[in-house]
Amino acid sequence: DEIFWNEILAPDEISRLLDPKVFTNAKRIDKDGEHNLDGFKTNENGDIKDNLIIKGNNLLALHSLKKRFAGKVKLIYIDPPYNREAETFYNDSFHRSSWLVFMKNRLEVARDLLSPDGFIFIQIDDAQQAYLKVLCDEVFENNFVNCVTVKSSETSGVKMAHVEKKLPKLKDYLLVYRKSNEALLHPIQIEKDFLEKDKDYLNYYSK
Repeated sequence: DEIFWNEILAPDEISRLLDPKVFTNAKRIDKDGEHNLDGFKTNENGDIKDNLIIKGNNLLALHSLKKRFAGKVKLIYIDPPYNREAETFYNDSFHRSSWLVFMKNRLEVARDLLSPDGFIFIQIDDAQQAYLKVLCDEVFENNFVNCVTVKSSETSGVKMAHVEKKLPKLKDYLLVYRKSNEALLHPIQIEKDFLEKDKDYLNYYSK
């Protein structure tokens, strides 16, 4: 039931909506269960070192974190509604224009949270991937890294029931953007000897 205020017609409502909120009912959770929160663990710079789980509207939560964490987050991964008009536990049937506003609001604050060497990964499927890519190019100022295709299912079962009308959907996408040119990928290379590689090659082609 989120309201999409117009930035020109309703600036006061937007300001109130996005003002930092007070978190309530905070608890510390560890291997022994839940405990009263006795304060956050911080480092010498005052940065919070605890892992936080925040329940609530994610747009309000992001803006409430912004003052303390802006420019400090190295990695963001989001799995937004795919907007496929599906029956799910969250709203997955926006008009496309509303969905793009929904995404723009969250991507802009996510960009502000990223550190200069930070990355964001956004999972999506083919229903909105092309539209989201154009939006992200604008929000992240063309700091596009890659679109990773992830196999999500096999060509079997119910997916093949209507294959004469539509090719089966077998993959999702990860849109990858960086905050700036300071963000570099550091691949981990695992060295293998020739015999092991040769064995893998032979095993693959013997099937």
